[in-house]
Amino acid sequence: MSITNSLYIGVSGLTAHGDAISTVGDNIANTSTIGFKRSRASFNDVLGGELGGQRLGGGVYLGHNQTIWEQGPITQTGNPMDVGISGGGMFVVRGNHGGRDGQYYTRDGRFQLDNQGYMVNQQGMRLQGYTITNGTRAMSIGDLQLGAKQSPPLPTTTAKMTMNLDANSAVPPPWDPTNPNATSSYATSITVTDSLGASHKVEVYFSNQGGGNFEWHAMVDGGELTGGVAVTQSEIGRGSLSFSASG
Repeated sequence: MSITNSLYIGVSGLTAHGDAISTVGDNIANTSTIGFKRSRASFNDVLGGELGGQRLGGGVYLGHNQTIWEQGPITQTGNPMDVGISGGGMFVVRGNHGGRDGQYYTRDGRFQLDNQGYMVNQQGMRLQGYTITNGTRAMSIGDLQLGAKQSPPLPTTTAKMTMNLDANSAVPPPWDPTNPNATSSYATSITVTDSLGASHKVEVYFSNQGGGNFEWHAMVDGGELTGGVAVTQSEIGRGSLSFSASG
């Protein structure tokens, strides 16, 4: 092996690892990019030849960047048109990309309504889906148009909460709806919808009663109730929970 080949091997290592660092940097730079999938650098060695029946290494190069298709976090954005996919799958969009019309696939769920009521992505491509006409689903996918559609609001009928309650927490004073924070052990909130489609924040308080028993109380601002007083918490529901020794 010549001196030149030896130098080339060292340079190939620096080049390959420089490319790998660029891949890592791109992953970090796109941490907040919606729908981005990180990549992993994959190296390949270079066969330089043989000497006395032994293989001579010829250096290394970046074979390819492998895209890691793993589930990212789904977060609230405040835009009712934004959607996310849990698990496998892609959104199908239709439009022009690079001068070519066609269908394309993406995990980026940032959509909005255009001036014709079609759901479009950031590039103006229309989201595809199965449309429904008079209760009958279309046999093939097409442009989703929501601007002309109206759906009656549905009030919240069931709320599900997942949490941990500490059975060893101190037992608070007797429940007082005028001072819920001082007479409860834990508090959280949920958002519910009324029959008109308006959203309301419900504060739920849990009070440790000892022996694995808890009471819960649901409170809302009185100004959101008929006959209620604004800025005054009103109780709209209560109940009890009992836990075994194993939780």
